[in-house]
Amino acid sequence: TQEAVSEVQTIMADAGWKTNQRQVEGGTLLFSQKGSWTRLGVIVVHVSILLIFVGALVGKFYGYKASVMIPEGSSTDVVYRSTPEHPPIPLGFTVRCDKFQLTYYDTGMPKEFRSDLIIQQNGKIVKRKSIVVNDPLQYAGLTFYQASYQAINGQFTALLTNEKTKARQKFILQYPTSQAIKWPGKNVSFGIVDVSGPDMMRRFQYKIWFSDGKGQPSTFWMNQGGSVQIKRPGNNYILTVNPRFATGLQVAKDPGVWIVYTGCIMMILGLIVIFFMSHRRIWAFVSDEKGKTNILVCGQSNKDKIGFEKTMRALYKRFATSQLIVEDKS
Repeated sequence: TQEAVSEVQTIMADAGWKTNQRQVEGGTLLFSQKGSWTRLGVIVVHVSILLIFVGALVGKFYGYKASVMIPEGSSTDVVYRSTPEHPPIPLGFTVRCDKFQLTYYDTGMPKEFRSDLIIQQNGKIVKRKSIVVNDPLQYAGLTFYQASYQAINGQFTALLTNEKTKARQKFILQYPTSQAIKWPGKNVSFGIVDVSGPDMMRRFQYKIWFSDGKGQPSTFWMNQGGSVQIKRPGNNYILTVNPRFATGLQVAKDPGVWIVYTGCIMMILGLIVIFFMSHRRIWAFVSDEKGKTNILVCGQSNKDKIGFEKTMRALYKRFATSQLIVEDKS
């Protein structure tokens, strides 16, 4: 009988089934199983549902949604909820809109609006990112989404470059106004004296007055977004003028989002285990009656019955090549 038990163990081990044995009434019982942990799949799914609910509650009570409009070239350290009874929410750092870009389709409809944002904390730049719709900036548990934009009436941004020294400076122009903008230390002043448009493409034209203290001031028309070379005695300048925009940001704080993500991942893994993995068990009972050795083999699987039947038939073939006589009870 012991020889039969050893041979059964060897055959099952060769088939990938490591057995445990114990003596029972009437003989020796061998047992092997695979995938016993798959029964945890149901528990994992139920725990994941609880995690998703907990994450949603954490986001509800400890998070918020707010918004803010930041003029191009300006910054803010607070955001505002939609209801006026709530006070401004301090960020703990500063968000600056360094540049706003608006591109159009050939029809004149807006194609993309992009904000170049800078995060400053304790006077130091800690993060930069250009954001567009569906590509937000994340920092310190907050997410900044590109939501909208708004042209600031009567204000324009200008970029002036000295071709000789390569010095460049950004300015904010206003129209109508009689006050010219001065470039500190450069003896340069300029301004907008007239505006025409918008045309069918929603673009403006600007009449510029420019002086560098040498000769007569220059006056000329230029298109929105275009660059103009200003030729002056002994030097040239490059000027670009655009409307000044304020970028509209939606700000979201959701400290429970990672709890929700964890719950979702656990649910996916749990469902994979539940639907595609099974707990398979095989028993072999070896007994000796009247000098004759009997072997009874049976198996059970909680899923994939057809696949397990193939596994059992392959195991029976291994027994068939031995000298053992096996009774099939699967």
